[in-house]
Amino acid sequence: MSVSSTCKNTTRRKRLLNGLIRPHGADKSVVSFLRKSRNGDIIAFVVNATPVVRYDYRLGVPERGFYREIINTDAETYGGSNIGNFGGVQAQDVPWMGREYSILIHLPPLATLAFKLEK
Repeated sequence: MSVSSTCKNTTRRKRLLNGLIRPHGADKSVVSFLRKSRNGDIIAFVVNATPVVRYDYRLGVPERGFYREIINTDAETYGGSNIGNFGGVQAQDVPWMGREYSILIHLPPLATLAFKLEK
C-alpha cells in the first residue's frame, strides 16, 4: 500500500469518526452519527441494534431547530411496531456529548432512524 493511499484511507476514517455523535453508546448497542450534505443539510442517524425500546434517549446535535424524522425502519409501513417520534423533535438547549444542543427521542427496537434539521 502506498503512502498516498494510506493517507486517503486515514482521512476517510477520520471524517467518519468525526461524524459520530455518541461513540459511547456501545453499552446499549446504539450507534449514532451526523452527515452534512454539500448543500448544508444536517441529518442525524441513530441505530438501535437491540430488541429493547429506548425511550427518552438523548442525542447531541450541532444546531437548534426542529429535527424532522425522515426515516424510521420501525414504521408500520415496513411491518414494524410503529414506535416513533410523532414526525420529529425540537432541539433543546441541553449540551450533550460535546454538542451544544440535544434532542430527546424514542428509539424503536432493531431500527434505524434519521432526523433532518429543518431550515
